[in-house]
Amino acid sequence: MKGFNNLKVLKQGMQLVAAAHQLSDAYAQTDMAGLVKEINLLAIGIPSSIAHYSGAENQKGLGDALEAVVSINAKLETIGSDSAEVANFRQLIEQEHALIQLALAKGEGRSFKKPAKQSRLGLSTKNRKPITFTSTQGFQAELF
Repeated sequence: MKGFNNLKVLKQGMQLVAAAHQLSDAYAQTDMAGLVKEINLLAIGIPSSIAHYSGAENQKGLGDALEAVVSINAKLETIGSDSAEVANFRQLIEQEHALIQLALAKGEGRSFKKPAKQSRLGLSTKNRKPITFTSTQGFQAELF
């Protein structure tokens, strides 16, 4: 996990998943159950994509998470309910969107360099010729 911002995004994503489960429980018996299930699956994908691409492909994971947040926003517009669960979920989505954009903006200027130090083993064998081992057929007999 590179950087504190990604940890914030991941933590917020986990809160988003919990809120999505509460939303799916609230709308389980309504005609919006299929749409809420899609929102729930997209919400689960946010922290998983951030955690999956936490190494060198960090920007790709954040980009995938941002796409999921935008898709969830579009699906929330069709629900149009003013219940407490939906309002809480919308607030969490807006916070997640802002955190992801902040993490993407901070990560664009970074360039990763190779370490300046080399190991001692690498320095000592740098100018040596490779040692070749040749054995003859009677190698074992020579020992006795």
